[in-house]
Amino acid sequence: MTTKNFFTVILILLMNRMLSHAQNTEPRLTVIQEEETNPAPLLRKLNNMSPDTNQVKLLLKTSHIYWHRQKISGPALDTCMTMAKKAYELSYSLKYVNGTNEAAFMLCKTYMLRNRPEMVGGFLNRTFGEEKIRLLLVMAEHYTAEMASDPKELEKAYPLIAEATSLSAKIRSDRCLNECRMLLSGFYLSKGEISQARKILLDNINALHKKRDYAAEARNWSFIAHQFPENEDSYPFIIHCHEMAINRYFMTGDKKSAGYGLRDLAVVNANHNRTELAGKQFREMLSVFESIHEKISRRTYYLIAEYYRFTAQYHQALRFALKALQTPEAYDERRMMVYRSLGETYAALGDYQKGLKYYQILLDFQLAQKSGIAYVSAYRMAHIESEGGKPREALSSLNRYIRFHPPQNLSQKQLFYSSYGDLYRLIGDYYKAEAYYKKMLAIDNAVKIENGKYLHGHEINVTGSGALYLMGRFYAERGQYKEAKKYLKQSLVNPQYFDAQQELDTYKLLFKADSAQKNYLLAIRNFERHKLMYDSINSITRNNQIAELSIRYQTEQNKKDIKLLESKQRAQQAELMRAATLRNVILGGAATLLLLAVTAFAAYRIKQRSNQKLHAQQLEINHQNRELQSLLSEKEIFLKEKDWLLKEVHHRVKNNLQIVMSLLSTQSFYMQNDHAREAILQSENRVQSIALIHQKLYASDNLASIHMPAYIDDLVTHLGESFDTSTRRITFNQRIEQINIDLSQAVPVGLILNEAITNAIKYAFNKTGGEIAIVLRRIKSDDVEISISDNGKGLPRDFDVRAANSLGMEMMLGLSAQLKGTLEVSNGSGTSIRLKFQLLPKLTIV
Repeated sequence: MTTKNFFTVILILLMNRMLSHAQNTEPRLTVIQEEETNPAPLLRKLNNMSPDTNQVKLLLKTSHIYWHRQKISGPALDTCMTMAKKAYELSYSLKYVNGTNEAAFMLCKTYMLRNRPEMVGGFLNRTFGEEKIRLLLVMAEHYTAEMASDPKELEKAYPLIAEATSLSAKIRSDRCLNECRMLLSGFYLSKGEISQARKILLDNINALHKKRDYAAEARNWSFIAHQFPENEDSYPFIIHCHEMAINRYFMTGDKKSAGYGLRDLAVVNANHNRTELAGKQFREMLSVFESIHEKISRRTYYLIAEYYRFTAQYHQALRFALKALQTPEAYDERRMMVYRSLGETYAALGDYQKGLKYYQILLDFQLAQKSGIAYVSAYRMAHIESEGGKPREALSSLNRYIRFHPPQNLSQKQLFYSSYGDLYRLIGDYYKAEAYYKKMLAIDNAVKIENGKYLHGHEINVTGSGALYLMGRFYAERGQYKEAKKYLKQSLVNPQYFDAQQELDTYKLLFKADSAQKNYLLAIRNFERHKLMYDSINSITRNNQIAELSIRYQTEQNKKDIKLLESKQRAQQAELMRAATLRNVILGGAATLLLLAVTAFAAYRIKQRSNQKLHAQQLEINHQNRELQSLLSEKEIFLKEKDWLLKEVHHRVKNNLQIVMSLLSTQSFYMQNDHAREAILQSENRVQSIALIHQKLYASDNLASIHMPAYIDDLVTHLGESFDTSTRRITFNQRIEQINIDLSQAVPVGLILNEAITNAIKYAFNKTGGEIAIVLRRIKSDDVEISISDNGKGLPRDFDVRAANSLGMEMMLGLSAQLKGTLEVSNGSGTSIRLKFQLLPKLTIV
């Protein structure tokens, strides 16, 4: 730490000594998640604010935003601390206690994240009451959560929790006691003492229930559900805790928390193959959110998409994954989760190229961020590439990845063992394939113990039932049906984290194994299970195998009928021979009956063949209709996806321009020279005029042109706020016709408008103010005129536009030439600037 920064902190702590008034603070340990995720507009607003409590609140809001951005940007933590320090100093000068407390909390959070507890100790010496308890718990939480892997560091949490608990009891703060007990439970969880952690929370829940503090009780139930290990033995208790939390949230009217509880409960049920119940809970969650107008987050859409993917409802999975991409959110990690889901879904639909495309984006991001789960993406890319018919290329890619990123734990080793087994199986090297599959199974139990509750979606096809399935599939394909059945049956015993496609393939493989071993009854049962699942996934009522079996059955039945008729005929002939006196009569009757039977049978056979042909044709028509419907659905998805990709381009351009503006705004915040600050403000406004265009395109369904009335209104509003025109008594009169301008013309038009309006605001008026008129009209079918005029003091009489030594005027002349238009500047009762140009013909985006 530099000497300058050290003395700054000491000064802050000394100033805090005078704040000896009461410090009753909500013992919240999490940083507020603000609705805004872009700090740039807040930084601009801070430049023009008076030093009051509103500025403190805005500084803290900005600090909160940068705290949540520090996972994707290291410098964000520095800015978070800077804003918190400014808020602390200003709160002290204003004697604003709430601001001081929140700023101290943010500073302590950042110091603990940087592992500098000595700086937090100084704040503890200057605080008391609930605020001191809160800061003690901030320190304890850091050791419990961030340093849990180091037993010595973890033990530092206990005396802090004990001191906070003693102080909470002393001041009789029930809400602080509740936080202390929850954190104490987390401490024992980190130590692996599950029963002790559970006892502390259940005792606390009973006490809260007796006091009818249902809100705190709900948080305790939710804490257990989210923090305790989830496995095959514990998940019924985890589900019970979720259900109790949801019940208490509804009792207190907290529908938002209840909705998120339903979401998390659905995930647990889906993890343990209770898919129907999970689907019902997801739908109930959506209904609750709709009733309270809660915006659905990208993560929530992603979880719904994953549910549909694991239940093989791929078109629904695509629908919700695309909705997740459409959700505006600044955090790239959540967008990457959606890319992973899209990669898996497209691969399941057989579009391997598109699946690899999304996974490549995800892997590049994870490697850039040095993510600990990048190995999962490499593993899945190898599988998708091999499924697409390129196992040797996939093997080379996987070898290349592992050479630079070797496995770090048993879970990673098991993933790669399974990958090598699959790739060598597809290549045809069955000896190596079997060896890797056996390695995969050998460590399966150890992987389950290592992972505990953290069996995430990407591991469902490997750990547990997935490993048994892969081994069984290998032996089935090699014709070793006895071994295959052993592993395949075991995979169905405990189908935790078991997707529909794997279950479908398992029954198909069992059908083949039983058929090969002539266990026809078992084979039929397994085929029926496979067929039932296949129909539910693919919405097909018949398939070729059943049709073939039906034809075979009917053929055998017809042969039996013919043999029966022949037998009857022989019996009749023998009877005729024994009855000589009746032979002629019986023979004639038998011939007549035989003729009738043959005629009837022939008619029956003709009708049967006709029905079979009609049935086959109907099946073919139905199949083609379904394929056509599927193609139409995919076309709709592709068109939507293309539109969103275009919007994503505009969104990224707008974000980059916002970053430039933020940098300019931040620079101006530290500039002491007014001329330099004004120059930066002009540059910021020019960038804003361009950013508005891309913002409009991102928010609009029309990606080819800009609707000028809305654009000019937003530009005028922005410039008015930037130059504080309301205080200077400057008004705007807009007469804008409903005209759309092509994107290539919109940028120069926007810059010309920005320069003209900015010059009018800055130079046209004295202290009495005035009016600026902005007119956009069509003068011919394809020609438009834009005029910006004011009733101010006007230009000097000898002013020459072409000779003016002004960057703004040069820009306007150059941009008007780019538009192939004319720019006129006149001087009457004020200054008037007119721009005439021809609109480009409308383009249609295909």
